[in-house]
Amino acid sequence: MSTGEHMTQHRDTFFKFIDDMNTSEVRYVLLRGFAKLPDKPDTDIDFLVHHEDWDRYAEVALRHLSQDPGEPLNNFGFAEWADMLYWPLFTRGPHDSSIPNGRFRVDSYNTPHFDSPYNNFAGKWTLPEAFNESLFDTMQQIPALDTFYNVPSTENEIVLLVARDVLDLRGRWKGKHQDRVNKLLVNLSDDGLVEAINGVFPNGAKIVEAMRRNDYESIFNLAMGT
Repeated sequence: MSTGEHMTQHRDTFFKFIDDMNTSEVRYVLLRGFAKLPDKPDTDIDFLVHHEDWDRYAEVALRHLSQDPGEPLNNFGFAEWADMLYWPLFTRGPHDSSIPNGRFRVDSYNTPHFDSPYNNFAGKWTLPEAFNESLFDTMQQIPALDTFYNVPSTENEIVLLVARDVLDLRGRWKGKHQDRVNKLLVNLSDDGLVEAINGVFPNGAKIVEAMRRNDYESIFNLAMGT
């Protein structure tokens, strides 16, 4: 089997999994890593499952995807409204060098959790439950390969990038994340974005102003309220 056929095998396996998720009515949304779909992921696919659907998710996922014994399910503990679970899963089949990680890597989460600024970022914490519900209430369906997959609203995708680069990366924004935000901002009004950011961080209006002038270095202090 050629490299191209391997890629098709991994892609088809992933979308059979997605179609099974849709028909099984398991709530999910792809948080990151979906820009190059349906052909392949950007790198990893960050895959949020509604915490109430986690058990059904596990049943569906293991019909299509494999676990790596070296990367078992990890529980970071309880935070406000749910445990914080992280579970990497992978499409089955031969390694394909044309795909990041050689296969589709699905990093599964039951909550949107990040490094916490409390205790100097030594632990994890969830974003607010209201924001979690908003991710599912406002998600967008993207048609692909006779099915569809769910991605966040434009506003919530930007909030997630702020959380990733502020909390996990301590304000050291990745260039690709800046590029993605700048692209999303082009046809987006500020009001809804400010409201979405304010649901997670302080200074929403100032954060949006910083993005508009491409001043990503200032966002960490704004998001920390300093």
